[in-house]
Amino acid sequence: MASIQAPFGHKIQFFCCCLLPIKELLLIMVGMNKSVLLVEDERIVALTHSRTLEKAGYQVQVASTGEQAVQAALSTDAHYDIILMDIDLGSGIDGTLAAEQILAVRDLPVLFLSSHTEPEVVEKTERITSYGYVVKASSPTVLFASMKMAFKLHAAKQQLEHAERALLEDRDSLREIMDASPVGIIAVNAEFVVVGANRAAEALAGNQLDSHNAPRCGDFLGCRSRHLDPHRCGETVQCANCRFYQDIRRALDDGTTVSHQEALFEFEGVTGPRTAYLQYSTAVSRLNGGVIALVNFEDVTSTRRAQERMRLLSTIADSHGNVVIISDAQRKVLWANQATVDLTGYSLEDFLGKNPADLLEGENPDLELKARISSTLNQELPYEGEILNYTKAGEAYWIRMYIHPVHDDSGVLTNFVSIQHDVTERRAFEQRLLDQEQRVKAIMRRSGDGIAIFDAHGLLTDANPAYCELVGQPLEELQGKAVSTLAERIHPEQAESLFKQIYKAIAVCAPGVVYCFRCLDANNEYYWREDNAVFFYDHDCKLEQSYVFARKISRAQPSEMAFTVAGTNQ
Repeated sequence: MASIQAPFGHKIQFFCCCLLPIKELLLIMVGMNKSVLLVEDERIVALTHSRTLEKAGYQVQVASTGEQAVQAALSTDAHYDIILMDIDLGSGIDGTLAAEQILAVRDLPVLFLSSHTEPEVVEKTERITSYGYVVKASSPTVLFASMKMAFKLHAAKQQLEHAERALLEDRDSLREIMDASPVGIIAVNAEFVVVGANRAAEALAGNQLDSHNAPRCGDFLGCRSRHLDPHRCGETVQCANCRFYQDIRRALDDGTTVSHQEALFEFEGVTGPRTAYLQYSTAVSRLNGGVIALVNFEDVTSTRRAQERMRLLSTIADSHGNVVIISDAQRKVLWANQATVDLTGYSLEDFLGKNPADLLEGENPDLELKARISSTLNQELPYEGEILNYTKAGEAYWIRMYIHPVHDDSGVLTNFVSIQHDVTERRAFEQRLLDQEQRVKAIMRRSGDGIAIFDAHGLLTDANPAYCELVGQPLEELQGKAVSTLAERIHPEQAESLFKQIYKAIAVCAPGVVYCFRCLDANNEYYWREDNAVFFYDHDCKLEQSYVFARKISRAQPSEMAFTVAGTNQ
């Protein structure tokens, strides 16, 4: 063996190719840059093997005892590609025990190199490692081939372990994703056994999946009727959940799948019996060469019951003719009843997703009222009031609306419900009354006769200037005074008889009375006065209002009090 100086100061050892066979030269190339721990207690044998390995390009370190081998292999700065392990190592631990201690910590290919050929020895080494067994008397070619095979086996083992780790990581990731899903997911095999379930499925079923017991689908979901014929789960006509199980069976048998089916389930979980509406879908997949049905389902009980309540409320709302609009928390319309469509001329599709005001407020909305409504609703408070709206055809109408905020169980705003009714006719009538009242007041102010208005309780509510002048008191003093107080100015010989006749006329719903009596003026002097009283009643003949037209008699004074009921000769 000779050496030459290579560039950069590195020495390259080379062998004269003419002295080695081509096959052995190829084996030398295999060993380049690989490190070997040779465990051999016989010095001459160790020296011989070391030279053979170094000639093949391996870097070799020798350990003469099992203890040295363990220490060298487990050293923190050591890196070996392979261990050639003798079995008999003197008085210390033997090679098999040393190999077990090393492999318990480090994943290294261990190739046993021994003179033993007994079957029991070979079997023992195979139980420790599966990288091979080489007899010491074997040629270098056999040794190098065995080492090459050990490298391949170790590389294949590492690749397999890496793939298994990746598979486990993928499985764990998939499990985490499934467990994070709010939708229940179960996997059912051809024997109708649940082989997988995420946390949402376990929560919905009220049971924990125990893979050791291999629960059937009906047992996991707690079907109440599964006890009738547990071996025909999903096929018994008595089973309340059979449609669900039959859909799974069809998916397993012929790949038929369903989507977004809904059924009322009856459960018997660890939390006790209960019923729930579940919406489910099925799909077909394969696991370990067999067909499985993947089923996802979620509890839609609250949604279903909310829909039922909505249908009930809409039926009630439609039956009463009130306008009912339900919107979300952002006041976008989710639903409106037929009365809304009939009144506004807009279809339900026109309303959906819009704020009702966008369609109904017209070109010149009352911005102050609009801001007041928005402020109230922004505070999640109810609002009641009247507003002018416009139909799709541009016709104006008045509504009185009651807008109520709706909160869920946790207090979060979810909806607004607006109940409205048309008050256009009422407001028109009120306007007519207002106009009439204005005309009456105009007439009262211009009348030469005194006019006073009394309410149902006999309290003066209004009087014209002529009446105030007649009684000698300003309106501010007269307003709110009772008839009995004003009667104090009537002559005492006439007051009792006069009021008795007036009350008698009111008792029989007389339209009015005309009477003459003596009364004190502003100077506390008596004068004769004639009153014409007109009475207004409700449907039950209860007095609502009285108009009294009073004037001072200027002609010849009557000798006694006169009293006449309107429409009679009394």
